[in-house]
Amino acid sequence: MLKTKIIPEFLNIPYSLIIDDKLSPLDLKVYGIVLWFRNTTKLKKCFVKNITIALLLSSKERKITENSIQISLSRLEKNKYIKKSYTNKQKTHRKEISIIDNKTALSNGRAKDKQPFHMEGSALSNGRATALSYERDSNKDKSNKNIDTKIHTSFSEKISLKILKYYSFTISKITTSAKLVMTKKANKVISESLKDYEPLDLILAVKGFSEDTWQMEKNGFRGVEWFFSDTKRLGQYIGLFNQNCDKIFIKEAKKFLEK
Repeated sequence: MLKTKIIPEFLNIPYSLIIDDKLSPLDLKVYGIVLWFRNTTKLKKCFVKNITIALLLSSKERKITENSIQISLSRLEKNKYIKKSYTNKQKTHRKEISIIDNKTALSNGRAKDKQPFHMEGSALSNGRATALSYERDSNKDKSNKNIDTKIHTSFSEKISLKILKYYSFTISKITTSAKLVMTKKANKVISESLKDYEPLDLILAVKGFSEDTWQMEKNGFRGVEWFFSDTKRLGQYIGLFNQNCDKIFIKEAKKFLEK
């Protein structure tokens, strides 16, 4: 736990971020912390370090990693909610995190969502990938069903299928050409884990678990529902990956999730 008297009583998160499907729940919290630091300092600037954000968002049961914070900051910057400035050209020492005016964020960040988009399976697979496609049509009936699909299932369903695919290929040894079945229980545990971890973290957890001989022998048969049901265990598996952090794999995983 963070040993400091300076802890926010609440976080202010703009609505434009909340309805942006490209952001994860952790992204929203990270933005809230950055905004809080900016608003509570005399200079109205945020110089907070990743470790501080991670500690502020961690609890006894759930540890947030610095890597997760870095990923969230990068996604927030990519979607033009923040801007990071550095003290050197190599960008190895961050100076400040600036908040970008979010009044135009809704139009800038979600304009593409009105167009059809497709997601294909991945660079992480060595076999054939099954293409997954989704389409949005702004001219369709504005029923509650359509609204629910756009707001609630767009992010989680796409990402959950990606995570299930990688888990199935890596741990269950199911070929990527096989038809994947997303059960209600599997979807629930993966969706719940995405409230505490970044999608990339879950991929790294699978990778870390799969490369640990003891874990594979003792627990590899337990299935996807067991694997994602305990956030503390997931943190341990991420730790297994971090012991031999493979930066090339992280880049491949990011591409896999972004496709």
